[in-house]
Amino acid sequence: MIFHLLSATTGSSANVTNEGPAKYALDNNIDTKWHTQYGGTDIENCWINIHLNEAQKVSGLRYLPRQDGGINGTILKYEIWVSSDNGKTYTNVKSDEWNQEKIWKIAEFDSQTVTDVKLVPLTSLPNNRYAS
Repeated sequence: MIFHLLSATTGSSANVTNEGPAKYALDNNIDTKWHTQYGGTDIENCWINIHLNEAQKVSGLRYLPRQDGGINGTILKYEIWVSSDNGKTYTNVKSDEWNQEKIWKIAEFDSQTVTDVKLVPLTSLPNNRYAS
């Protein structure tokens, strides 16, 4: 996938140099990361939505937990929601769980033509108040 064809929005994000804004989830740099606000937030605000500039067939989402030694924000249980109408309505296509290892994770689902893919954490470390 070509990264400049994507944009991201979140329910919460910190605003610091290399950690926070949604754009860091798409910059192909493991030294930066999207992270929810530092004071914590309700798990319902810990989602990230990837928007494609045009509808494309999608069959999964890759997730790399933070690589800097911390666990804060690591997503464990999750749902994947997709939209084919630029985020007006969503359909749940995957509910599952990842382990705590700091390796690439993948959530695969049946291929669909979509404009948006949303990762919604159900549980995250350390206390369900962060995501990264």
